[in-house]
Amino acid sequence: MVLTDALRRATTVTRDGLQQALVSTNRYHGVTGVISINEKRDVLKDVHILRADENRFIYEDVISPF
Repeated sequence: MVLTDALRRATTVTRDGLQQALVSTNRYHGVTGVISINEKRDVLKDVHILRADENRFIYEDVISPF
């Protein structure tokens, strides 16, 4: 869906146009949370910390780059 969003925002449907649209992705709300992509093409998103306790996972914390 991030790629689809970038294709909609791209000024031209070329490699460079798509790359510019991808790196301008800012706070896209996807299924796995909020996603941003910086100029170095690093994906920035929340990291959720879960603890395994026998047969279940327990939510502990979230680390957010925003």
